[in-house]
Amino acid sequence: MKRTLLILIILLSCVGYSQETNVPYRVGDKFGLGNVNGKLITPAEFDILEPEDYNEYNYFIGYKLLNDGVLSTLIYKNKIIFKDKNYSKYYINNGLIMAIEYKQPVKASYHSNDDYKETEHLYDLNGKKIFNNDFKSVSIIDDIADREKIDEILIYTYDKNSLECLYLYNKKLKKITKTFIENAKTIDVNFNYSDDYRDRSITNIYVDKDGIGRKMIIEYKDKSIVIKSEEKINYRAEKERIDSGYDRVPTVEMIGERPIIPQNSQEEKRGYYFLPKKIEELKIYTENLREDELFIVSKDNKQGLYQVYSKSFVIPIAYDEIIFANFDGRNGGHILRNGSKYGVYIYDYPKSKTIEPIFDKMPLLVNYNYFGEKKPLFKLYDDTGKLFCYANENGTLFYKP
Repeated sequence: MKRTLLILIILLSCVGYSQETNVPYRVGDKFGLGNVNGKLITPAEFDILEPEDYNEYNYFIGYKLLNDGVLSTLIYKNKIIFKDKNYSKYYINNGLIMAIEYKQPVKASYHSNDDYKETEHLYDLNGKKIFNNDFKSVSIIDDIADREKIDEILIYTYDKNSLECLYLYNKKLKKITKTFIENAKTIDVNFNYSDDYRDRSITNIYVDKDGIGRKMIIEYKDKSIVIKSEEKINYRAEKERIDSGYDRVPTVEMIGERPIIPQNSQEEKRGYYFLPKKIEELKIYTENLREDELFIVSKDNKQGLYQVYSKSFVIPIAYDEIIFANFDGRNGGHILRNGSKYGVYIYDYPKSKTIEPIFDKMPLLVNYNYFGEKKPLFKLYDDTGKLFCYANENGTLFYKP
């Protein structure tokens, strides 16, 4: 007999960790940031409030859905950094905030490949702009040395004309301390550890603002990022050599990237929207199990999940329904239903976690370690598939009418 599972997909979902166990708390039909007892730190004014986790920074993004657009708010360490902005997304990295704005041309059609253009803005953690200009792309490079050894990072920027600048930013001083490259046309950027893992230097080949070809190698030395070597080159010959594919590592043309390996940066996006347009929903569909891996066993109107590899039941025959779930974050698992109650099975090595059916609404995992090790945060969805509120593993709803 062919057995199928329902797969759950969240629209507009995000991964997050808590800040001092604060949670997105629903009051009425809006969300605010509050503690688990419902004491609000920010007013309940958001249609969507998502906990975020990026590069070891934990923060929240709130969205207000308006008739003519969407406004976003960034909350970090219980402080509102930006409020009611037109930014679509925020990323915090090395003490800097990258705010992403997507713009739609007036005449863009739904099927156009150029519906949206991305602009990136860079701020410090107080909301102060690092540059007066905004950029088509920003890349923050922090692995030229071990992070704990260095107070400096490199920032590559590309303006609307794709001209490159390379800056040195001091995290302690919170300012740009040096400009390595200014308004240049990039030929190639190579992170040399791709050839030798011991070599953390970066080779930059470019045409400077005066039209002179240059090759600059930057490295970490004596607790600072410095120029190892710099020379003038015939950039046409160098570009031809690179394009020919000889004596080089894969270039941007080969690997299909922009004119720099965009570490910790967000690429220009096209062809679909980036702001939430409605409250997130579950989309449910069926998929066949691979019977050489997993299959459902039914007995006396109850279901269990059997794993072929281990020759054992992953989930015992004890539930009315087992639903495979695409959980948000790093852990997979299943929804367990008995009657009108829902529980969760979360894969975790070496011992997985089972929360027996206690929820009145369908739960989906947001983050496994939100309240501490193996203490998860869930989203709960009502009978129509709409997001209702957040909850903990004990069934406590972060909600009040």
